[in-house]
Amino acid sequence: MKEFKLNEGKLNNNERDEIVKRILKGEVFATPTDTIYGLSGRADKMFVNKRISNLKEREEKPFILLVSNLDMIKKYCYLNKDQEKYFKDKVLNSSRPVTIILNAKENTNLTTVNKNGTLALRLPKSSFLIKIIEKLNIPLISTSLNISGKKVVNNLDEIKYGYFRNDKPDFLINSGINYSNKSSRLVDLRDVLYTKIIRE
Repeated sequence: MKEFKLNEGKLNNNERDEIVKRILKGEVFATPTDTIYGLSGRADKMFVNKRISNLKEREEKPFILLVSNLDMIKKYCYLNKDQEKYFKDKVLNSSRPVTIILNAKENTNLTTVNKNGTLALRLPKSSFLIKIIEKLNIPLISTSLNISGKKVVNNLDEIKYGYFRNDKPDFLINSGINYSNKSSRLVDLRDVLYTKIIRE
């Protein structure tokens, strides 16, 4: 299993290029996010979605998406001026990572659209992830690194030595032990007047 090590939160250009090529091929990987370690892959291929669900031993259901900028959100979701203002004022300026729920556009090719036509998206604060997504020009699936119902993995050595029973990620991006166990705040932003915090 290939392993890339973050050096002060950064990857060199060659490493980043190799990672992008692997993701475009449909590989699944474990990576630090701005919260906990996550399991990721490109969000526009159903076989990637199914493989991540299989790794986690859970039924297929929508995952959170990581995007690189506001324009990528607008590409896949409806975003009016009030929603955009809330996003800029309350989400970008928040010290806590925030995932937002918006109505997806009908022609989206993403595999993570909920049955009610929504997408959950987050703009990560991790610069190396933003650079990867920018190069991909595709959102990333993001879900906690664990078998469903078990505690989140905070040390990638567990993954290297056979944590997953059904399969294993194709590669790892390692930043050492992650002591965080807190996911992002989840906010339903479909109606700014009735903004609903679903997960603190």
